[in-house]
Formats: sequence, C-alpha cells, structure tokens
Amino acid sequence: MYVAAGLRNNFTNVVYRYDPSQDAWQQLPPIPTSPRANGIGFAIGGYGYMGLGYTFSGSSFTYFQDLWRLDTATTFWTRMADFPGEGRAFAAVFVIGDKAYVTGGSSANHIDTWQYRPATNTWTQKADFPGACNARTTAFAIGTTGYIGLGLGVNGGCKEFWAYDTTANSWAKVDSFPGTTRYDAIGFAIGDTGFVVGGVSNPDSATDVWIYRASANAWSQLPTTYPGPALMQMVAAVIAGRIFVGTGTNSDTGGPDSRFADFWEYIR
Repeated sequence: MYVAAGLRNNFTNVVYRYDPSQDAWQQLPPIPTSPRANGIGFAIGGYGYMGLGYTFSGSSFTYFQDLWRLDTATTFWTRMADFPGEGRAFAAVFVIGDKAYVTGGSSANHIDTWQYRPATNTWTQKADFPGACNARTTAFAIGTTGYIGLGLGVNGGCKEFWAYDTTANSWAKVDSFPGTTRYDAIGFAIGDTGFVVGGVSNPDSATDVWIYRASANAWSQLPTTYPGPALMQMVAAVIAGRIFVGTGTNSDTGGPDSRFADFWEYIR
C-alpha cells in the first residue's frame, strides 16, 4: 500500500509504502510535483496513480490537473496525461477493470465524469454525475459498477447513492444510505460488499461502519466501530483480502494536532 501527498504541518509530496507482511512503513522519494492535499489515488496493472488536489497560500487556492504514475518496482514517477476537466480537489475515483473513473470535486459545477485508460494514457468524458451532492463523496466499485454517494451539495449533505453502469454509460439511484448524513467518509469494497467508514456527521466525525450488498441493493450497519479517533478524509486499502484504514483528520481548519497517523486492520 502506498500513501502519497497530503497535509500535516504543511502541504506535502512525501510518499510512504506499507508492507503488511512486515507491518512496516518505508519512506520513498517524493512525488516530483507540487505538494498538495485531497487529490485522487488509484492502482491499475501494478502501477499507482496520484493526481488532482489543491494547495493554499495566503488567501489563494491552487487546484491541480496533473496525474502521475508510480512504478512500484523502481519507485520512479512519470507524468501522465493531464486531467481534461477543471483542476479540482475532493473528487471521487473508482476503478473497474483496467480503467479509472473520476467525477465530482470542489465546485458545484464539477459533475463531469471522466474515464482514464492507462493502456493508451487517454481520458474520455462520460455521462455527468446526476446526484445532488458532488463534493467530498464516498466511492467504491463492485464488479463492473461504480458507486458514489453521501457528500456535500449546494443544499447541504446527502444520503443518496448512485450506481454507474460502465456498459450503458448511465447512472441509476440505488438504496439510500440509512445512517446519518455525512461527508469525507472512506469507501472500499471486497467482492459483492461495499464498506463506508467514518466521515463528518455534523457536528462531529463518525466511527460507525456500514456495508452495502449490491446483490440485495441493501445497507446494514456492522456491530463494530472504527477504534481510532473519529475521523474524516482517511485512506483505506484492501491487500490480499485484508482491510486497512487509517490517517485522517478531525478538523478541516485545525493544526497538526488534529491530524493522525494511526493505522488499523479490520479483522472480518
């Protein structure tokens, strides 16, 4: 598992690799691009990808469109084709097969959806995301379908979830999330099951854990909670069937004391 960029004392472009067989972290050379936070990350074909995101200086925000590929064998980064939409942060990404899909972002007009194909290093625009909340959403993929929901919109938070059909290039609403409205929750999937952990459930962050079973189009709450601090903007990875969740913050505006480095494994 690789964790790249983010915000702690300042915006950073550092990269760390976690080896679950040794329960050990290793710092790698930094990404050769601007430090940033709240970008996208995904893995396809043995490569890791990182891009988009934002930085802040004084009263000015800078949003990025660049995409970078990590060769995990050499730890060398290569710049790939820039994201064709507007630069943004807080976008959602999911992977189906050998392609990544990116939608949403930090502006109300960021409803565009883009497919990235590493084999040809090209982006293709797809059907716009139709949900009411397009910022700070939660995403995961099950089979050939991507799922996006929760998040923030111009009228506040959402519980709705949407499924994207890659074959039909269309979105359909699925069973709404039954927990409290929230944003910046982490999502991931194993087999037929999607997971949602944490996020901001005003006024506090949440620790409850929910699963979505695509075959039944139904949600249920697990009889467990995330044992770390109640956090938003965490990262998660599934490695050989093992689930890892960690880092995150409990405040968008707080200092280093509001940002955490602990990591946990969920034992099913």
